[in-house]
Amino acid sequence: MKVFMLILAVFMICSDCDAQFLKKLGGDLKGDMNWKLRSKANQKADQAIDTLIAQPKKMKEKQKEKSIQSNSAVNAGSQEVTITEKTKTNVVTSPGQNTTGSNILGDWKLTLETYDNNHNRILDDEERKKAFSNHYFYRFNPDGSCLINYTTSAKGAFKGHYTSSEKNGKKTIMIYMDEGGKSESQGGYTVISINKDEMVLLESTGDHTFWIFTRG
Repeated sequence: MKVFMLILAVFMICSDCDAQFLKKLGGDLKGDMNWKLRSKANQKADQAIDTLIAQPKKMKEKQKEKSIQSNSAVNAGSQEVTITEKTKTNVVTSPGQNTTGSNILGDWKLTLETYDNNHNRILDDEERKKAFSNHYFYRFNPDGSCLINYTTSAKGAFKGHYTSSEKNGKKTIMIYMDEGGKSESQGGYTVISINKDEMVLLESTGDHTFWIFTRG
């Protein structure tokens, strides 16, 4: 009987130890699971924070990239404008187009004629005072065509064309009348002076006669 009681006591002690051990083991497992869950939660929270932090940085990078692209477009536009301006500057002038800064285009009425008495190819005041009345009409168009008339009006004028070039730093004009399928030279002139109101031409033949036109 004593032996039985002893065995029973030992069994109960061992059972209690096993129960304590299992309880402790279960507690450890539960703690380990809670730790893993907390770790995952912390990891997701860190990822969310990193995402929030990264978004402004990405936005700044996109804005910077957009700004660079915009600046590139502006620079390209400026370069294109610069190239265009250079191209305009280097355009070859068409027949009759201004090559010396003097604009001969438009309507011109001959009002006075005089002579270069001192042969200096300059209309002096004394020579202008000796001028006498004369009548003629020219219309110079940008495409090199022109109108020619023996009055001071475009009415009934003859069709023609003209060319211009430079000689000794002066603009020269050659004028042709186009009638009946033929082109007949009407002579050449040197532009002595020109402004918005007046143009003075010197006839190339003999370089002696000044024609004084008013814009009209």
